[in-house]
Amino acid sequence: MCSAKANIDDAQPRDLYDLSKDEEWWRDQHSLLKEHGYELRPRFRPGWKPSWTRRKKDPVLCEDGHPNFHPKVIDAIRISDGTKVAIKKLREDSNELAIATFLTSKELSQDPRNHTIPILDLFKKAGFAIEFMVMPLLSIFDEPPFSSVDEVIDFMKQTLEGLSFMHENGVAHRDCSYLNIMMDGANLYPRGFHPGASYLDYSGKRLASPRHRRNIRGVKYYFTDFGISSRFDDANNPCLVTGKDCQDKQLPELYQDEPYDPFLVDVFLLGNVFKRVLIERYDVLAFLAPLADAMTQRVSKSRPTAQACVQLLDNLIQQQSPRSLVRLIVSRDADRIKRFLCDVGSFKRELYSAIRDYMRSSRIESDEDDNLLFVAVARGREEKSRPVRRLEEDLFKSARLLDLANPDLFFVNEGQWDGCLIDRRIVEHFLEEGNGDIAIKDTERMARLFAEEYDDLGHNITATIGVLPCCGFSSSQPEYHDFVFRLPPNCRVPLTLRRLLLQEPYHSLDDRIRFSIKLASAVLVVHSLGILHKDIRPDSIVLLRSATSHRASRTLGDPFLVSFNQFRFQSSRSIPLTQADREGRSVLWQALYRHPRHLCTQRHVPSETRDDIFSLGICLLEIAVWKSLFAWNEEAGVLECDKAVVDFSDEKYFMGELADCESLDRELPYCRLRDLKTFAEEMVPITMGSAFKDIVVDCLTFGEEDPRIVDMAQRQKDNVAFLKNQSIKFVQRVLTKLKNLKLN
Repeated sequence: MCSAKANIDDAQPRDLYDLSKDEEWWRDQHSLLKEHGYELRPRFRPGWKPSWTRRKKDPVLCEDGHPNFHPKVIDAIRISDGTKVAIKKLREDSNELAIATFLTSKELSQDPRNHTIPILDLFKKAGFAIEFMVMPLLSIFDEPPFSSVDEVIDFMKQTLEGLSFMHENGVAHRDCSYLNIMMDGANLYPRGFHPGASYLDYSGKRLASPRHRRNIRGVKYYFTDFGISSRFDDANNPCLVTGKDCQDKQLPELYQDEPYDPFLVDVFLLGNVFKRVLIERYDVLAFLAPLADAMTQRVSKSRPTAQACVQLLDNLIQQQSPRSLVRLIVSRDADRIKRFLCDVGSFKRELYSAIRDYMRSSRIESDEDDNLLFVAVARGREEKSRPVRRLEEDLFKSARLLDLANPDLFFVNEGQWDGCLIDRRIVEHFLEEGNGDIAIKDTERMARLFAEEYDDLGHNITATIGVLPCCGFSSSQPEYHDFVFRLPPNCRVPLTLRRLLLQEPYHSLDDRIRFSIKLASAVLVVHSLGILHKDIRPDSIVLLRSATSHRASRTLGDPFLVSFNQFRFQSSRSIPLTQADREGRSVLWQALYRHPRHLCTQRHVPSETRDDIFSLGICLLEIAVWKSLFAWNEEAGVLECDKAVVDFSDEKYFMGELADCESLDRELPYCRLRDLKTFAEEMVPITMGSAFKDIVVDCLTFGEEDPRIVDMAQRQKDNVAFLKNQSIKFVQRVLTKLKNLKLN
């Protein structure tokens, strides 16, 4: 949990590198820890002999020469998956254990503002009043040092939100100073860091090479060590405590005899961290001084609450220009060369930010050119070679189904893959046809196309094109390929569009148009990369909302395409459906989103880009009327058609099953299409206007009147490119019409 630097004098006696009494105690617990699935470093295992004695090296140059500096905490590795953890010994009746368990309860853990260090495991030592608490291995929050203003602001926001969250739940930390604010730096250190010497990698043989925070997914900061914390049942009532234990000896309350408010103590302690560690060290952070000054008032009643500090920080940020927030920072005692290099780097980042802001704010005269530029950016991803991570660990240990209507999509909310979606691709039909090599190549190719990529400002480029960044995939089970998609930092638990259609009332017209633009853009990107999704429906569209936005604001959020369980590349051969898939076509709520030409025959019909456009049209229809065409029947465990849609249709055709397609009218699927068009023409003009209705109908009928698209008899490889270009141009026109609606 704690990383300390090894400041060891080479001239000191060698026996100082032997095990201390505290380390010997941990060595004696080796078998107990291993029994519960945790392995200590070689230094703390029974029978350890110093490696430097036989290698004739200085102990500081050997991995096992770095001691453990915290008597109650030791690092270890979880044997099951190799996760690096910290183990802390506590009395089973300790106040710290009770408060930490409360703050990490299932209910409170779901709040994104919760920055309490997670508890991964708890177990006891038989016959002793000792409890072992297992936590992630963290590092000090400013190692490596901050390098830009936006990195500092992210740290201050997270810690203030975390403090406000604790106070809302009646917990006062009372020691939230430098050593008790930690950082999950796993992504910062590609080769890890040594728990006893953070300047070395985990092997202890090479110097660590940390990345900049801005170049990776946002790191998360945590509060640790609740040894002197207090919990109150009602935080709104006056809560007073006594005591003089605290790291920060500048706290005025330590030098008074009367009881004091512990919540205002927390405000002072965190404000003093901001002031001493950051603002006084970096000149460019001077604009944040009013916040630190308010938090560190000598008179406690003059200090703002933690929640008021969050608002004050937001106000200070809003007063700054966007470009000033991306400046690099350098300490006040830096020499001229470092300051010059910092100024050059800041100018580069500010220029990049200015160009980006200009491109966002100014409209390109031709929307078609704008769309072509967007396609070019997407296609440029295929030209880059990115490494693909093939994961072996158990991804489903802490995963839960995201939506009952989508059995192949899972959300992970703890552990290494916290904040990730697992998207299951079923490849059993590839294996049955002897095409397992095609399946794995396509999976690797898609993971490479959607791999995480960040610009110079630390913004995730992948997330801007309507798909989630891919961390890698697992093929531990031969019949499945599990993609792991990373969610943006500071977002709430994702929701499917289906759930929003069923649970939330109407959203504004502008919000739905903006949402439709982003959804169509995602389809454009996928097609530009040569991918057929083949399963676009509200259950395969997730929405992400910022955790910092107020729940009452009810913005739709940003849509992302997921559920690539049936995808294929347009250049690849379409694998026929298995018998189970053929039977699945008879399920109405799945069949409705498939193009009718797939449903009026028992023969295999290759998928095309117009199939995705047809599915997009039905999704736009549901967004327009803000009604799911299907509702979840909990008793039957299925989605059933909404009665309002049936009222516009011939119920015999619309509700008819497709399993008995040979005996039923073969035109049944096209009768459904007719009913959907009728429904759109009647309802969409009322809710979204005639122009949006035309867009929906165009998507539903795309290619039906174009003989070049209808006639598939002579289709060869060059016709695949023709169909791809036709679909891209069509979606570009849809985007142009949607943007014109937004302007009007």
